Amino acid sequence: MNGPLPFKDGTFDYVVCVAGVEHIENPHHLIREFARVIKGDGYLVITTPNVMTIKSRLRFLFYSHFDWFKYFGPLPPEENRKLKDVGLGFDFQHINVIFYAELKFILEKYGLEIDKVEANRMVRKYKTIYPFVRWFVRYKTGKLQKDPFFISNTILEGEHLIFVSRKRRGS
Repeated sequence: MNGPLPFKDGTFDYVVCVAGVEHIENPHHLIREFARVIKGDGYLVITTPNVMTIKSRLRFLFYSHFDWFKYFGPLPPEENRKLKDVGLGFDFQHINVIFYAELKFILEKYGLEIDKVEANRMVRKYKTIYPFVRWFVRYKTGKLQKDPFFISNTILEGEHLIFVSRKRRGS
């Protein structure tokens, strides 16, 4: 997915990429290639882990990495086992953290309009602190953001984001 796709321009009505964009070096290239092979008015469905959940933001605050992304390098097996036992160890090969706003920007840059963004399921791990953090994020971020979706339940609590976008005619 880091190179050109082996298809002619405008080949497909639908393209689906499930949990792939975070594994590649250049998400702009991938989305540009998807836009190239999709017919006018065709659809792209793309999913990625949601690093903007309250849970992920708290993990970043306390442990300096987002959910699904481990930046402290290879660990000895016994250390990784200890981290997994407390829910912190990840063996995933994710190399690019993709935020909602970034993926929205990339899609729009290459001629794709977002029809909707959904989540596979909602994550509410810390029931005592979530309401406070959710209120705080909405209060502080809501004043700065023009996109109301940025502080929606889908962004704050959705595990994986599912973007459904349509290619604009003439793009």
